[in-house]
Amino acid sequence: MMRNARFVIRNSGIAALVLVCLFAFAAGAFAIDNPEAKLTEIIKEHVLGKRPEWSGLDIQVTLKYADKMLSSLEQLPADTGLKIIEVYKDVNPVGNVIFPIEVSSGKNIRKIFLRTRVEVFKHVVVAKHYIPRGEVVKEENLQLEKRDIGMIPEKYFDRIEYVAGTETKTSIPENSTLFSWMIKEVPLVRRGDKVLVRVVAPNVLLKTEGIALEDGYIGNEMKVRRKGIKDPVEGILVSSNVVEVRLR
Repeated sequence: MMRNARFVIRNSGIAALVLVCLFAFAAGAFAIDNPEAKLTEIIKEHVLGKRPEWSGLDIQVTLKYADKMLSSLEQLPADTGLKIIEVYKDVNPVGNVIFPIEVSSGKNIRKIFLRTRVEVFKHVVVAKHYIPRGEVVKEENLQLEKRDIGMIPEKYFDRIEYVAGTETKTSIPENSTLFSWMIKEVPLVRRGDKVLVRVVAPNVLLKTEGIALEDGYIGNEMKVRRKGIKDPVEGILVSSNVVEVRLR
């Protein structure tokens, strides 16, 4: 009789242990798996929804001060819904961003606020060395470097050939990202150069010497002053030293 009692007690203990293990396994199996990864993926999808041109770039999301929040999410069922609540459509979702997240589990819906740092990395053209103002940019002075482009103006360059051979409009410090306002095409005619001014009108062709009052590019308008005439005129640079002024 005592032997049977001990057997029952021993088996009851084993059964209880098995139930505890099964409950722990079930709780782990049916809880949210890696909520940090899920939230990161949701944020990346949101960013690409706003900026589809960033598809294929290295988007990095860092969750800030989120340990307690992640721990609480780990206790929720696996089918818990997580989505970003749209607040302002024009908000740029990069840099230091607070995302409102809707957490829905059955009929229970609540909102949490997730502090993040969102960075978008791309290879852009930077100055390998200091480049003075007014100097032609050489290929050896440039290099491609991975930089966060999320918060900078969209006037950077992602190919060295777009910059090499241009002229600097301002001095460019070493390791600086190059932007379109820093460079220009090398002018064919420079301010102060002597040019031939060709005045064209119906049945009239007049040629005279002149001085360029600004840098000139083929096909573009530029101001010149004709020899012996104070007032400047505007013409089109048609060759390396000929400015054509067309009169109606």
